[in-house]
Amino acid sequence: MVAVLSPFLVPPSIRHQKKVNYGDGFILRAIERQVGRFSPSATFSPRVPLGDYDFAQLQLHRYVILAGANQLKDDFAPIAKMKASTLRKSNLVFIPFGIGLHGEAGFNEGFTENAREILSIMHERIEYSSWRCPLTTGLLNTALPALREQALMTCCPVVMDRPLLDGSRFERNLSTIAVTITDRGDFWDRETPILKEVAELFPNKRRVLVFHQDFDPPSAFEPLADRLTIPLGSQKIKTSRHVRRLARQLGYEILIANDVDTLLAFYEHVDLHVGSRLHAHLHMLSQNKWSFLIKVDERSTGIASALGFELINAGQLNRHLDTDLEVVRTSAQACKLVMQRFVDAIPGRP
Repeated sequence: MVAVLSPFLVPPSIRHQKKVNYGDGFILRAIERQVGRFSPSATFSPRVPLGDYDFAQLQLHRYVILAGANQLKDDFAPIAKMKASTLRKSNLVFIPFGIGLHGEAGFNEGFTENAREILSIMHERIEYSSWRCPLTTGLLNTALPALREQALMTCCPVVMDRPLLDGSRFERNLSTIAVTITDRGDFWDRETPILKEVAELFPNKRRVLVFHQDFDPPSAFEPLADRLTIPLGSQKIKTSRHVRRLARQLGYEILIANDVDTLLAFYEHVDLHVGSRLHAHLHMLSQNKWSFLIKVDERSTGIASALGFELINAGQLNRHLDTDLEVVRTSAQACKLVMQRFVDAIPGRP
């Protein structure tokens, strides 16, 4: 059985510094659409070094899919702090599946020697690897030109679903609108204009503010405190708490993800998505539904290049509502052919 290393799994030892990202769960489920469901015993986290027992269990599987996300950075390793010498001594066959560049400033300036060697060893043991955008394959081709024929630009597996691939036109209903935000760093000025614009454009529609990560868990009394407008304290540093208060004032419902399948089920009832969460955008497109993405970093730039859609600026949604998204379908169908070549070559599949 093929195993998987998924960043969706965040071990308890690091949850104080790293929050679960449900977009990573979307990637895992999308990969499972291609290769079948992974059992819990075959699912591991790459975020911390594996202990002796878990590493031995991983080697029993031998073939291990690296489940996407923005893992390609200068010190890349399939498992945290893994050395190339450890990989060389093992029998592990790592298979990158939809991995993208890190995308934030300072993380893609040049691979370490250890990362270069790991990438070379990995490709000695597989026919193809899958990478999610041209920016990512560009990094690989520049640093390791010998891998050019093996490193395939397949796009992200999240976008590869039947409604998009087999559809003929994008559905455009407007009953429920989801807005997602990326509430890390100095996000307030980037994220809040879209909340205000969506409320202005669609005042009578159901609007839901969705959090894919829970950086600032709400108290049970938060909705009541917002209705009573109890002061939040200093306004110099805006937090997720401030965004939730603004959203409630604008008439939004609030959804904080706590289960990947429940979140995916929620999006089945969403007609339009707007926001900065890349995998919410890709999932909505995959379901043949309208979606518009705000740029946070180069992750979104790379995907936009792969699929041919235009990134929007916060507060300028109205300029894009008549966009022809059929280029996304055409691009996804072309990427699907490359993806299938990769999937057919995955070793260890039944």
